[in-house]
Amino acid sequence: MRDVGGTVCRQARVQLRRADQCHDRGRALFQHAEILRTTSSPVAVGPGNLGKICELALAEIGALHPSEDLRWSPAGDLVGVLDSARLGELLVNLLGNAIDHTVRAG
Repeated sequence: MRDVGGTVCRQARVQLRRADQCHDRGRALFQHAEILRTTSSPVAVGPGNLGKICELALAEIGALHPSEDLRWSPAGDLVGVLDSARLGELLVNLLGNAIDHTVRAG
């Protein structure tokens, strides 16, 4: 004879663990969203010029890393509707990370 009750109990425990894991993930996502809501600057979309944003980001990174040879050649229409502050922050972070994590020859 087969112990159906034991199998059902084991399956129920597995399902309860999965439900607990989903609940924990949901709570973590909610907490992350709350942190973003309370600490992030609001999205401010409006007319902007990506060329100017790039120039400012390069100037900021150039001031922090004066020994780096930073060049940029804009092309095309770089005017659009965007969040200038966030894009500027993104570019500064990307450029800074690229410089910080570049392997130097020598």
